[in-house]
Amino acid sequence: MNLVRLIYASRLAPHAGPRDVQTILEAARANNPEKGITGALCYDDAYFLQCIEGPRAAINQLYKMILGDTRSTDATLLEYSDIHERIFESWSMAYVKADELTEQIVMKYSTGKVFNPYDMNGKQALGFMVNLAREKDRFLATVIKKEKRIEEDD
Repeated sequence: MNLVRLIYASRLAPHAGPRDVQTILEAARANNPEKGITGALCYDDAYFLQCIEGPRAAINQLYKMILGDTRSTDATLLEYSDIHERIFESWSMAYVKADELTEQIVMKYSTGKVFNPYDMNGKQALGFMVNLAREKDRFLATVIKKEKRIEEDD
């Protein structure tokens, strides 16, 4: 099986809103596991930055669907490459809303302090997404530890 990674940026269509983003995430989580697709999505009120990994045919088919989706526009391919292993193997679709980003992470990979994936090349976008996934993993681990402590105290 040939594994590939695809990273793209797009803009949220003028008629689309938060409910559409939620629908996209729900569909990804429902459909991606059976197709062997993993990845991460960062979004705000204007932009999407998504990294998807998996079998070449499944990724190509998904990207074709993304290009035809009217909830986003101006899709720009930042990277498409063969990979020997996944980075997001434990995520059917990790996601981060841009207002959760630290200015430090944005500055590390971008030309400014404001999230704009069109200011990133493929390597910058990948580094950015890897950092986001690590932050999300740390956050979830902290939440799980707190929940366990609460349960133990009860």
